[in-house]
Amino acid sequence: MQSVGCAKPLIRRCTYGIVLLIVAMLSVSTATRAQEVDWIAWEATLTLEQRQTIQEGLVWEGHYFGLLDGDFGPLTRRAIESLQGQLGAVPTGYLRWNEVDFLFLTVEHMRAMTGFGSWFDPATGIGIAIPHAHFGGQPEVNTFPTLISTSLNDLAGRAAVNLVRIEYADDLMWQMFHESVSENASGAQMTIEYDFFRSGRMSLWASLGNEKRYVFGLRRNQSARAMVWVIDAAHAETYTPFAILASSYFGAFGSGVDLVEAPLPPAPDGYAPPKPPSVASVPSLMPGPPSIDGYPPSRPPAADGAPRSPPPPPASRSPSVLGYGSGFFVNHSGQIVTNAHVISECDAVRVSQHDWPPRLATVVAVDHISDLAVVDGNQSETAFLPLRAIPRPQIGEPVMVAGFPLSDILGSSLSVTTGTLSALAGMDGDTQHYRISAPIQPGNSGGPVIDAFGSLIGVTVARLDETLVGTQVQNVNFAIKSSALQAFLESYGIDYSFNETADELGQVTLGTLAGRVAVFVECLQVH
Repeated sequence: MQSVGCAKPLIRRCTYGIVLLIVAMLSVSTATRAQEVDWIAWEATLTLEQRQTIQEGLVWEGHYFGLLDGDFGPLTRRAIESLQGQLGAVPTGYLRWNEVDFLFLTVEHMRAMTGFGSWFDPATGIGIAIPHAHFGGQPEVNTFPTLISTSLNDLAGRAAVNLVRIEYADDLMWQMFHESVSENASGAQMTIEYDFFRSGRMSLWASLGNEKRYVFGLRRNQSARAMVWVIDAAHAETYTPFAILASSYFGAFGSGVDLVEAPLPPAPDGYAPPKPPSVASVPSLMPGPPSIDGYPPSRPPAADGAPRSPPPPPASRSPSVLGYGSGFFVNHSGQIVTNAHVISECDAVRVSQHDWPPRLATVVAVDHISDLAVVDGNQSETAFLPLRAIPRPQIGEPVMVAGFPLSDILGSSLSVTTGTLSALAGMDGDTQHYRISAPIQPGNSGGPVIDAFGSLIGVTVARLDETLVGTQVQNVNFAIKSSALQAFLESYGIDYSFNETADELGQVTLGTLAGRVAVFVECLQVH
């Protein structure tokens, strides 16, 4: 048997080779370090307002849980590393140009989609920022001898924010208020996740049964102001950023919200939301972020020292929808399957569902040959579709197709159609596809084809082009087989599972399942 290694006469030669290898590794390390220093120097040129906007973007993406103070300390550095991991980049903790671009786009998008903007409560004299698209109804004001509280409820009943004004708030009363929000009168177990209490400030995170509680308060002399968020634990991922950001825009004692006023959504019947004050009329508690047009003024220099071309003028950097399609959750981690052609020309991908607002997704894997792609919707613990195991699908089986067809006409509401598995091959006998009779339209691409057991048997991909056959055709549509999807997922190390259930589900149950797993996918172009 011949061994592989360094024989004695070759020791010098092997040692020389090892030295060269070490030198090469050090050279790579030195080059990498130089590149890092380049990004560190560029990041140092960012203004305070730009840093605050970056922190806001990190909050929206679920990586940062602190105040928007513009200080890139250990908490912000860890958040940046987490974001870089999400984007598939080497986590350095220092921002690159494209990552700043991504965060600014996130802030612009989330403010627009949630109606996030300032709101001033005259009863308590407190200004905060809230997602106007989520909150409605008339604020409820309760007045007591030394305390005034105002409650504002989420339209879906998933969260409420309470603003509290306390007068004659001596040390004992401030302590009693802290104890009242950190304990539960019903005796149920409350888990304190974070608690900061000093004479002038209070911050508290807690879990109580099926709710999350977040408290932020300030005290000056004999007066105190506080904000209490109560959030349904099942929707904490959606509403927690609101509570975190509201703390940074918490205005009291003559200070107020300094936030670019977001456009308000149409008001529900009979409700006129309280109009937030103009930014100029309310002094700022802290320097607020600029309008989202305030991108960094120039890109960092290239490795060779040559200046990079500046970004387009800020006013032109608004995203537009280039196209749309469908997708579905394939595992509990929130990863979404769609067609490669749905996202292939996109500057950014946005995903949404009926019970959570749109958000930017990260592209995980793309295969243009199989026309499959996976994006990460940053939505954990989701319902998902397991793949069909055995027996193999047979001709004549009933199927359901779910997706978002013709959204520019019908809107982004889910549609389901039913039909049968018409053939076990596609065009010209292509064994990677099924032919199905369930009607599909533009926008169905990437949606799931579900069998009677609630299993995934295919991914909607195309319908027969009538111009190819020269005659009118009906219900000749194609789907990528789940076996091809399985091979794609395995090649990229993406989790999936098989359906072990042998019980058939009714049409209504299948429709409900489709509503939980189907995702609207938008292809964005940044001008």
